[in-house]
Amino acid sequence: MIDPAGAAFSLWQPHRFAGWGFPQGLAGAPYRMVLACEQPDQARSFYQATTGSPLVCADFIGADADGPLVCVPQWELSVGVDDLDGVVARARDHGRGLVTRSAETGRPVVRLSSSEGLTVQVRRLER
Repeated sequence: MIDPAGAAFSLWQPHRFAGWGFPQGLAGAPYRMVLACEQPDQARSFYQATTGSPLVCADFIGADADGPLVCVPQWELSVGVDDLDGVVARARDHGRGLVTRSAETGRPVVRLSSSEGLTVQVRRLER
């Protein structure tokens, strides 16, 4: 399905798998889901109304129309790590797609992009 912001999404009803069960702050585990779009407040309202849930592990952020990362609205996984600089160095050493550092985007995250166009945000865990 496509949401009003233009991002693809799917819904599922839990059966045996009720969702992520990682302890909060576990390095390398899914941390949050992030949707960057032109109207983040409207997107959040849509998802809250559709799911009937407060969406405590989701971030809705405004897309920077003038920034270097203009793209079609999409959900991204955010992973928390202890050593953000180490992740960046290993990604560059192994040639695993593009690395956008937080200094380039003004955000406290790094975005890793695969050659297939898949992206994941990597954030330093606050300890």
